[in-house]
Amino acid sequence: LSALILTLLAAPLSKIRPKHGRYAKLIPAILLYITYVNFLFLAKAWLKSGVLSPVLGMWWVHGLMLMIAVFLIGQQIGWKNVFHNNCKVKL
Repeated sequence: LSALILTLLAAPLSKIRPKHGRYAKLIPAILLYITYVNFLFLAKAWLKSGVLSPVLGMWWVHGLMLMIAVFLIGQQIGWKNVFHNNCKVKL
């Protein structure tokens, strides 16, 4: 699951502007990965210690990163393009 989410995160983080450096988005990508892995380890520790409910489990970490990935993809292609063609409501 995390491999799929990280793949979704890689797409918007790989696009750079021509005037920026080649590695302009490398630091944000590394920070997102480190944050994701740390939250996974934290959720696992919370599950073992009983702080976190087993029903919630580690899904909240994947959900959070999936929302970040969707936000970054939507920001890259433009929210207007995402909703313009798909939400035609006729009254």
